[in-house]
Amino acid sequence: MDYTESSPYALVIFLRSALENNGESLQEILERAGKQHQFLDEPSDFISYSELEEIWRIASNAVAVPAIGFWQSLHFNVEEDYGVAYSYFVNLGNLQAVLEAFSEGQQKLNQGYRNGIKSVQEGQWSFFHTCKSAESWFHRQFSEAIIATTVRFLRTITNDVLLPDEIRFQFSPAGSVEKYENFFGCPVKFNQPVSEIIFPDSWMQVPTTGGQAITATHLKKIVEQLLPEMQGEDLSWQKVVMQKIMQAFGKQKISLSMIGNEVGLNGEQLKYVLSKEGHVFSKMLEEARKQEAINKLTSTDWSISEISSYLGYSESSTFTRNFHQWFGQCPSQYRKTDS
Repeated sequence: MDYTESSPYALVIFLRSALENNGESLQEILERAGKQHQFLDEPSDFISYSELEEIWRIASNAVAVPAIGFWQSLHFNVEEDYGVAYSYFVNLGNLQAVLEAFSEGQQKLNQGYRNGIKSVQEGQWSFFHTCKSAESWFHRQFSEAIIATTVRFLRTITNDVLLPDEIRFQFSPAGSVEKYENFFGCPVKFNQPVSEIIFPDSWMQVPTTGGQAITATHLKKIVEQLLPEMQGEDLSWQKVVMQKIMQAFGKQKISLSMIGNEVGLNGEQLKYVLSKEGHVFSKMLEEARKQEAINKLTSTDWSISEISSYLGYSESSTFTRNFHQWFGQCPSQYRKTDS
């Protein structure tokens, strides 16, 4: 996506979240500056690059810290923010495989930028991120966010305190260079040809915390399937599992282990990753059944017995009893009321 022409609302959400982590409100900051902010309540809206630039400039001045994007990384939750993709990366085996896959994914999602890894000299490699546009508040902050969150991401998936040899930024600093160096734990340079993380080649063989090639293969298929239709959304286990449940209705008995097999995890692993997102499989199955029960009652002439069987109930009476608990009436009454 080329941010020089238009920018999605998701970037405003990112900014708002960053400010909240600093105890600030984007709406209040814009009001104090006399800036209109009606778009804040319209998630589907796109705003122009020039307007986004102005909003980020006002917000950055208000909190008086280096780039908003950079400080957002202090609160970056790898497992939560990367969702399904996180499990894919941790199972790739070593950091070289992760860097290659991560760079490819960044390039697909941020087509207005160039990302990759390269050997810079004997014994050193670089993960680089570069923007063709002239320096601006937004591009500087976005660049800092990419580099800072990548460092945090790599440290998390390797269970190791990886210290880069050097950090380089394409743009000028937004504050004290000392603060940047304290954050990264290494020298930081500015006004460089590209933004990049310089690291020793020993990083390439550092193992990831999973290392299950079969699981990684399954997860890669899921990520590739979801990315085209979910750009701008979070890739979460909740979304994946709900999708798999809906697809399984009418085909086989639905269980935690069955859905786990669909995504390359055993039942306990799936239970764990769902719990990390605050979800319980049984509640998700119930919600899916509620949605699909209403759908079949209102859009088909299926009998109650057929709908019950389709949803995985062994007895129609169990479905009828559950439906009454959900909606206060039995399925046949609901169908009459809706018609």
